[in-house]
Amino acid sequence: MSKLNIFEDFNFSIINNTKKNLSREYLNKILNFSISPIKNNSNEVIGGVILIQDISEKEKLEQMRKDFISNVSHEFRTPLTVIKGNLESIIDGITKPKYIKNTCITLLKETNRLERMVKDLLNLSKLESGKLDINFSELNVNMVINDTLRNLSLLINAKSINLQLSLEDNLPSLFSDYDKLKQLLIIFLDNGIKFSQNKGCLNIQTYAHGNNIFIVIEDNGIGIPEDQIQYLGEKFFKVDKSRASNTKSTELGLSIAKKLVKVLNGSFSVESKLKKGTKITISFPIKRER
Repeated sequence: MSKLNIFEDFNFSIINNTKKNLSREYLNKILNFSISPIKNNSNEVIGGVILIQDISEKEKLEQMRKDFISNVSHEFRTPLTVIKGNLESIIDGITKPKYIKNTCITLLKETNRLERMVKDLLNLSKLESGKLDINFSELNVNMVINDTLRNLSLLINAKSINLQLSLEDNLPSLFSDYDKLKQLLIIFLDNGIKFSQNKGCLNIQTYAHGNNIFIVIEDNGIGIPEDQIQYLGEKFFKVDKSRASNTKSTELGLSIAKKLVKVLNGSFSVESKLKKGTKITISFPIKRER
């Protein structure tokens, strides 16, 4: 929360209790005004101190927190409702015996969905507390990418995604954690698939430059509003509802990814345009760093 000097930060004067000429810089801001009187030894008011604090960021984070809690609650409630409803139908004899197997398949899918959400919350908690075990070893980045794609093959095939690989041969080994790097790639690739249309394109590139190895993941999906890119990975942030309306996600994945990149000594950047797609560039230092 920043304290604003009323005389330096505002082209501002008070005439007959009228405020005017508020600086354009502070329009559309949420400001907290605090006025304290200055008294002399006779307890007479001889002046005052006005403290103006910009609480816009605090209010934004609070709203993001509320939205996050609301969204997580909704995401947990949905599969629980499906599970409860189907179990009641079986117990009450409403579900015919020939449909019980299909009903159990639905129950398993919703249970797996709940398990993933709980796992995401636990992983995020471990990352934030610094209790996540990291096991560094020399890795072949291209091999990790191919292993990850095998895990996601059903999702890729289900949407008929056009997968294009440009993996540089003879990349230097990366000193990293196999499981955590794979988890990171799954998050970014899953998002690329999730927000792409059927028969969309997903491009993956690796290359070495200077002292770094780069992994680039690019899709031609629905994209992200430019003014929201800076907030990606924030714990309580969710991209606008129109983007998320057709997906089942708490957006915890990006929060986990942001922290995983950090513990693996890397960094990432995001470029995106609405209805054009998103490009994620991840970089890791080649040298051993723990």
